[in-house]
Amino acid sequence: MYIDEALGEIQKNLPGYEVEYQKIKKNNSVMKDGFIVRSKDSSISPVFYLSEDEQERMTPKEFADEVAKRFFKEMETGIDFNISDFSDLNWVRNRIMFDIVNRERNKELNFANIPITNDVMIAFKVSVMPHAHIRVKQEHLDMWGITAEELFEDAKRNCMIMDKAIFKSLQDVIFDMIIEEKKELYPDNIVPPSVAEQIKEQVQRNMDNAVYVLTTQQQSSAALMYPDLLKDIMDSFGEPVVILPSSIHELLCMRLSSALEMGIENVRQMVAEVNRDVVLQDNAADYLSDEILLYDGELKQIEDHNQVLE
Repeated sequence: MYIDEALGEIQKNLPGYEVEYQKIKKNNSVMKDGFIVRSKDSSISPVFYLSEDEQERMTPKEFADEVAKRFFKEMETGIDFNISDFSDLNWVRNRIMFDIVNRERNKELNFANIPITNDVMIAFKVSVMPHAHIRVKQEHLDMWGITAEELFEDAKRNCMIMDKAIFKSLQDVIFDMIIEEKKELYPDNIVPPSVAEQIKEQVQRNMDNAVYVLTTQQQSSAALMYPDLLKDIMDSFGEPVVILPSSIHELLCMRLSSALEMGIENVRQMVAEVNRDVVLQDNAADYLSDEILLYDGELKQIEDHNQVLE
């Protein structure tokens, strides 16, 4: 009923376009409710996904209004292209990017990939407009006559330009989130410095500063493979880095000494519990891995406690 009403409302908001509903298989083979907007004048058809959260907090009309707003914004700033462009390797090389995804859960989707560990891999995508991309499959590499390793060099360059890395303490991330929520309470959406200072002190009091967040401007864990980034973090820590796979959107980093103090198995169990009780419950497509990683000059999966003591 909700889907039918939302489809009708989106069609009302977008006269002249054809709106179609489909169940679409996304990352981790999760099926999503997608609304595809087609135009005879464009070879690109944006897809807008309905999450369980949106279905609970928005009426079909409210969701349809949000889709229309996002659609016209993307049409204003987007890059239109002919489908023939996708067969042009030079065109692709300027737009190729990548994500880090789970290997086992995406095996049947036949993504063009480069394994990183036993559990995670690089998966490529071609950016065609803001917040829209085409996932690269093995048959596309065959069509372009290029290997995944060769394409990765272009993808790294593009990601570092188009999706810069962000590295900050979890304390700072929580502080920024609270400030953002408080803005609407004050004139001109500006939180007074005295209030901001109180919030900062409270966050610092209640939260350990041992954990850092590694992500990108577009909220991707791809920063894991940005050249020299982990080395720079290790240098700033003064010791090896333990990496926790929070989700496909971000990673958590901590000093090896902090992880050893907590206990490697305790850290691994914490990651597995958060994935099971939060990530897989809220949005299974966001799941990355239960395995923790170590960077000590090389990136490796931590198999057991003794490995980090060698």
